[in-house]
Amino acid sequence: AEAPLVVAFQGWKAADLLAGIASRDITKKFDFVTILIGVNDENKGTDPKLYTMQLDSLINEATAFANGYSNRVFVISIPDWSVTPFAVGMNTMQIKAGVALFNAINEAESKRLGANYVDIGSISEQAATDATLTGPDGLHPSAKGYALWVNQIQGSVIASFK
Repeated sequence: AEAPLVVAFQGWKAADLLAGIASRDITKKFDFVTILIGVNDENKGTDPKLYTMQLDSLINEATAFANGYSNRVFVISIPDWSVTPFAVGMNTMQIKAGVALFNAINEAESKRLGANYVDIGSISEQAATDATLTGPDGLHPSAKGYALWVNQIQGSVIASFK
């Protein structure tokens, strides 16, 4: 098996991912493509209409990378970081509402453009009662947390090939 091509970096917004893809001049095609973007757009106040346009561009580019098969594109919901230790003392209701808004965009646009939407929200919310799912920074998932995400995503990817 070939190693995956990872384009994005921690802290990127949708605009950064679009620029990162453009700068890489990727000509290869892939069996499937995953997109997990939006948490930094939500956190840093990107206008939802602008984000929607950027996400649509990302899904369309991902579809092209997947040989034109939109059903081989997997948009992963952004995690609910309102439940993490990092968010203690912040307006967690506002964070939760922002995450829900951006995930509603992710889900609607995925479905509209024929991509798969994989909701990891319930997994990310388990961090509220299981500290082992959060890494040392109190925000990002631990290896155990990521493993739960991967299991959910893997199930969706495998199902799409049947």
